[in-house]
Amino acid sequence: MRNQTSNSQSSRNVSAEPDFSKLGKSKRLAKQNKDYLELFSIVEKSRQGLIGEQARLKSKPGKESAKLLLRQLDLIFHIVSLPYLILITMEGYAKGYVKGQMSVFKEVFLGVKSNPEITENEFEKVAKETMQRFFALDVSGQLSRPWLFATTLYIWTAYECLAGDLWAASLNHATKLGHRVLNSLSGEDGEHTGLSRRHIDVGLAARHGFDLRKSLGSILKPKFNFSDFDGIQTAYQQAFGTCGALSDQYRKTLKELEEVRHLIVHRGGVADAKFVKVTKMKIKPNKTLSLQLPQVGLYMMSATMGCVSLLHVVDEWFIENK
Repeated sequence: MRNQTSNSQSSRNVSAEPDFSKLGKSKRLAKQNKDYLELFSIVEKSRQGLIGEQARLKSKPGKESAKLLLRQLDLIFHIVSLPYLILITMEGYAKGYVKGQMSVFKEVFLGVKSNPEITENEFEKVAKETMQRFFALDVSGQLSRPWLFATTLYIWTAYECLAGDLWAASLNHATKLGHRVLNSLSGEDGEHTGLSRRHIDVGLAARHGFDLRKSLGSILKPKFNFSDFDGIQTAYQQAFGTCGALSDQYRKTLKELEEVRHLIVHRGGVADAKFVKVTKMKIKPNKTLSLQLPQVGLYMMSATMGCVSLLHVVDEWFIENK
């Protein structure tokens, strides 16, 4: 009986009727709308900032990796924009249809012509508050949760891919870096790659045309864990002697982002005791994580700064070692 009551309450929460009469009046909806616009702004500034960074980069690995990263940021931008674009399109068509019908009626029967400027101003006003409708619909969080989960996954993916691809491309481009990493590996590490300081597997050499000078990064990349923040730091430390300048706040946030990504992918966002202990987030075990817009915005800023930091590490090394 208790389960039936719980399920009934859950059903009511999910299917609760949105109250559109509160649009423009509810402080909660106004704050969520403001938070969304802030997240939107952060993503757009990240894209524009990266374009500027890309133009300043000198090294080939840096330029190529930044170009790929920009594609990832474009995907994030479109994911963040998706609910807004859907709603604004629907509202635009709906209001346009109604106004169109009224214009025809007034012009045919009353001889009054509509003013395009007034219509455009009204549309712009509605556009700025469109996401309030989304959050009014999202009574139980069932709409925003998967959307913010997807955004968060792409943010971590952008950072992880940039870190791994940039590192490998740098070692492929500069044999000196490859030798430095190779010399830091133990004999056991080399056994798994077919390459060590004393031994080169014939099959491995054959796959690369018996010339490994332009392939050391690709060969050695599997020896490091680029899906882990600490693993990324270790890989860059061994290759470049530094993992870049990044504030403690951004480092802490990236480690939290790593854990959140893992939780979403492997547990569908349901927290376990380990997650609660490691992240110190305010959530109980066996409860589903609910991400907030400012939180995702901080993830975006931290990942962007992390990527820029790694790009600077690589670019500075190539400039100093021309």
